[in-house]
Amino acid sequence: RLVGEAKPLPSSSAVEIRVHVPVGVVVGQASVSVVRPLWELTSTGWDRRVERVSNQFHLNADARYIFAPLGGDGLVAAINGQTGELAARISVGGGQERPGPRAAVLTSDNTRAYVPLRFASGVSVIDTTSLHEVDVDRERDGTQFIQIAGAHPYWAVVDREDHYLYVSDEELPLVYVIDIRPSSAEYHHVGTIPISLP
Repeated sequence: RLVGEAKPLPSSSAVEIRVHVPVGVVVGQASVSVVRPLWELTSTGWDRRVERVSNQFHLNADARYIFAPLGGDGLVAAINGQTGELAARISVGGGQERPGPRAAVLTSDNTRAYVPLRFASGVSVIDTTSLHEVDVDRERDGTQFIQIAGAHPYWAVVDREDHYLYVSDEELPLVYVIDIRPSSAEYHHVGTIPISLP
């Protein structure tokens, strides 16, 4: 479970709070609450600081975007499916040069897009609400994607229950199985299924 904190941006107002989404957070899966500091009056004055916490709420994932990898340069286009306009160019591959995004596959709850990286041996995760690459390992510097050592990820599919992502390899007779259940202790861990060729 990831706990993040976001400070209000200067563009916030008395009725609207704006924040930068922490890089490891998927907005559509987040429980959000607002913490407001207050000073209470005591017998010695306004000297007791307390925090008031709002009810938790969830933001619905936005299903209006179509995601299209743009080849070797490490970009994925987010296209508004209602207007046909380009909404964003999302950098994937954790800043690696030419990671080769090959495909983009959405979870059925529309919170994440998984992007196999042909030349970077891994899979990037895109937050489909904030339209940015999710850092899957905040313990390491930079934005990290799901690492699959020695792999050449090609096509991918998510199972109907959003439990696992299956990724084929362009060169090896293997299918990589990635746990995509956010509540799982194995979240984003990778297993393999060997394929027997005739």
